[in-house]
Amino acid sequence: MKPRLAELMKQPGGIYAAEALERAEQALETMREPLLGSIDEALIELERLSNPFSVEAVPTLYRLSSDIINFSLAEEISGVERAARSLCELLDEALPNDPTTRAGVTVHVASLKLLHRRVDAEIDQRSILEGLGRILAKARETARAQAA
Repeated sequence: MKPRLAELMKQPGGIYAAEALERAEQALETMREPLLGSIDEALIELERLSNPFSVEAVPTLYRLSSDIINFSLAEEISGVERAARSLCELLDEALPNDPTTRAGVTVHVASLKLLHRRVDAEIDQRSILEGLGRILAKARETARAQAA
């Protein structure tokens, strides 16, 4: 099965790649606010379910984080998607009853709220994502140590 864009570009009178990209950007722009609103709702629910943290809430927290990954194409920066992916990894790999995991979930949710609806000029997303990476590494280290 050939991609529709490739077929359109080969046809006489088809569209140029730049035009196709412009159309895609326009289509995304019409979906941007509803997607950002969906992230708003997921963040509210993440915060509610993570404070206080409960092991029983982990599947829902994971689903909400996955939803944010899916909706994050509407964000101006990539940090939201990367922070949500990090939270999924934390929830998937770490020990749910470990204090590092509990604190990590709280920090991830706060970071997602901080990154959401921002542009590069407003925030240093690199330092936030590096911090989340350190939290994830610490949780993984704790899980490995307890498994040994």
